[in-house]
Amino acid sequence: MAVRISGSLFSSLLFQLKGSSGDAEGFLLGGVRSHSVADITDSQAHSVREEKNTCIQSFVCLDEKYSFYDNCGVPDMKKVVQLLGRKQEELVGWLSFRRSSTHRVSFREKTIHGKLMDKFEHISANDFLLALVTEQPLQQTLALSTEYSFYHTTGRSPKVMSCEVVTLLPSSLLPYQPSPLTSLPQTVSSYSKVLEEHKPSFLARNGCVSATGSVDRLYEAALSQLSPLQEEVSQSNALIAELSAEVCSLAEQEARA
Repeated sequence: MAVRISGSLFSSLLFQLKGSSGDAEGFLLGGVRSHSVADITDSQAHSVREEKNTCIQSFVCLDEKYSFYDNCGVPDMKKVVQLLGRKQEELVGWLSFRRSSTHRVSFREKTIHGKLMDKFEHISANDFLLALVTEQPLQQTLALSTEYSFYHTTGRSPKVMSCEVVTLLPSSLLPYQPSPLTSLPQTVSSYSKVLEEHKPSFLARNGCVSATGSVDRLYEAALSQLSPLQEEVSQSNALIAELSAEVCSLAEQEARA
């Protein structure tokens, strides 16, 4: 049992947590995938083992504590449904972010985790995750140390799970990746235009991030540029289908003649 998350999604999660005003919480969305792996070794000709991974595909961050539960750690399902909506079907766990704190699951977090599992009975205890992210200042420096771990419950105590951050670093797929010197297609011009337009809003002159909220506005602006392209593609596909049907009809008429 392991956790898989893409590098871009994980960096976005950390970016949003560090941009919060204080401690934060949220929900993890994704799904559980299992597949069989066949191993061939010198000592054993063939063996089949089953691998089960929890794939995190999205998240919902809440910029405050006690946003979906009471002081006793009991979740308010009305608030949970309001926060997640239809996405509650994709729920695979929740996360807790603490500043200036030791990297250890607290009693409150254990209680919330257990209460959430009771509410979502359709999710196996082994598959329901708790992501703990803590941040501490390093001694005699201005740097911050960030630690993260994923847990699932086995019995009464949480157990650490292995985490694989999937990136485009050198791997077996490297020969199939495009060269970084390859020129970008014209289709990314809209994104580059939006990026250049909003860069002064969230980057200072020294290149440091100055406003986390501006990234969300950049994302919305990029979507606004992509929406007309999506509509144009849909219209083109409909036209192609119509022309293909017309060509088939003419071919049938010619064959009959």
